[in-house]
Amino acid sequence: MNLNDRIRISDSDRDRAAAQLRDYYAEGRLTTEELDERVTAALQAQTAGDLRRLMADLRAAIAADRLDEVAAALLAGAAPTSCTS
Repeated sequence: MNLNDRIRISDSDRDRAAAQLRDYYAEGRLTTEELDERVTAALQAQTAGDLRRLMADLRAAIAADRLDEVAAALLAGAAPTSCTS
């Protein structure tokens, strides 16, 4: 466990995580059931690690998508706008 995972989070951190989960649902990355479970868990989370575990598989998918964008831009001869997601 990362030491940062033990840091207690705020209500605004929980709200941001829930909003991000809703965005992932809108993109088709989560089912309705998964969204309900994860939003409930996010709103009950107490530490940064709790939120990190809820989002870990989703962030990996986003990072892979971003790598594809960067590769396509490089192949097209364009400079990518940013290498972070």
